[in-house]
Amino acid sequence: MSIKITYYDLTSLDYSSFFLTGLLQNRKDFGYKLIISKKVPSILHDPAIDVEWVKILFSICLFKVELSNKEFYFCIDTRDSYKAAKDEGLGYHMPVLSKVRYYFKVNYRDEVIESDPNLKVYASKIIPIGPFFAIRPPVLLRFLPKIRHLRRFPSLEEIRNLRNVKKDLDIFFVVNFWGDRHAADNEFRYQIMKEVKRFPSVVSVTGFVTDGKLPERFAEFRCKQYFLKDFLRNVARAKVAIYVRGLHECLSFKLGQLLALGMPIVGQTIANNKRLLYSNEHFASQFAFDDPKEIVQEAVKLLSEPERMQMLGHANARTFDAKFTPQAVTAGTLKLIINDL
Repeated sequence: MSIKITYYDLTSLDYSSFFLTGLLQNRKDFGYKLIISKKVPSILHDPAIDVEWVKILFSICLFKVELSNKEFYFCIDTRDSYKAAKDEGLGYHMPVLSKVRYYFKVNYRDEVIESDPNLKVYASKIIPIGPFFAIRPPVLLRFLPKIRHLRRFPSLEEIRNLRNVKKDLDIFFVVNFWGDRHAADNEFRYQIMKEVKRFPSVVSVTGFVTDGKLPERFAEFRCKQYFLKDFLRNVARAKVAIYVRGLHECLSFKLGQLLALGMPIVGQTIANNKRLLYSNEHFASQFAFDDPKEIVQEAVKLLSEPERMQMLGHANARTFDAKFTPQAVTAGTLKLIINDL
């Protein structure tokens, strides 16, 4: 009997498509069959689990591994918060954590696990996993009900090809505008935009994207919405990328995207999964700033250093290709999982 891995297709493709791409690509090397199931897994049939299980799995990918008479579950938690589930950012889901063999966590913070007794008891099964972003899997037929949604996503090859786009912008910094609950995040981004505007010689596109009303003080930075492929093409047109954390200090989709595009980056310090990320070449010098003015000033300085821009861009592309592709990220999880059978 071969190894069977069942993915419960209840998660938004914005959060699952990256990992599914890697699992599809790694089937031959690791010798397993990947099954896509629409069923609600048995471990969610439990009073301890929130009855609104769709919300649980919106951004938690759940899997079952089977070989002969052995089986266990694992999950990949992509949710924003590094805290337990009662946090607004929806961090660890404790009932799911209690039931799975391995709980892979994107927004991993070891000091929080150590200090929270509810998490510490499960520390051995909580494993950090690398950054991710939405991507089109190589086999679309497995996701026929969602195929229209998937076509919005670029493939990895399409993203890599954008490394060759003509660099006719200096900075492209377009971000979502969030509600009042995230006022501090909006303000941080606004200060970056204002600072970029102070450099008229810098060819830039900056702005907020929102479906709703933009407060008057931000109105000058209202920006049109982009489809994902168009957005990434515009990001790739810039000579330098600016990175800021996502909500609840999470790893933004843009982290993986910027690395995949081979962009030189000036960014806010990374708050989660620091051991994994800061071990990479030049990350400490790129993700080193927490003041909006300093971020922009460093970006402007880098624009005057073409050799360093090229060096950083090439280094980031190498790092992504070696460590942070879907295939590379999921290979790390598979080694652990299959060795446990």
